[in-house]
Amino acid sequence: MAAQLNGRTAEQFFAEFDLWLQQAHWVGDAFDKTKITLLQRIFPERLVATVQMVRPMPTTYKEWREIILEQDHLYQRRHEKKPGSTPVTKAPPSKPQTSQAPPVPPRSILRPPPPPKLPQGMAPMDVDRTETRTCYNCGQRGHLANVCPQPKKPREMRT
Repeated sequence: MAAQLNGRTAEQFFAEFDLWLQQAHWVGDAFDKTKITLLQRIFPERLVATVQMVRPMPTTYKEWREIILEQDHLYQRRHEKKPGSTPVTKAPPSKPQTSQAPPVPPRSILRPPPPPKLPQGMAPMDVDRTETRTCYNCGQRGHLANVCPQPKKPREMRT
């Protein structure tokens, strides 16, 4: 698995990845689905399938992270050098390793979820003010002129 992570262990990857998530202000459980989607795209399919076979299936970023760290630890134990064994020569890497930063996911994944829908004709700042503001059309409190249920008054022309 270390080959897919540019020679880094999962612990090293998650240290950088968690720092990146903090810098992007993706802390807490609110972004778990997006974080899991990123992990599914970054890690090899074989590892993702292993995580998905765990029952009950993990649903939080923390659970995914723990399982991936455990699988990487097992991988490292299986491939550690044993005393008296002959070293295995590896083929040179096909691509030069240029950066140790975590891979940047596509922009479509980085977008935060859309804001909640507001009532028709309302702007974000209007929601908090509607109970105290007075309608310029009918003079009643509780709504603004752009959503007034009364017929619109003709505008006065200034001279």
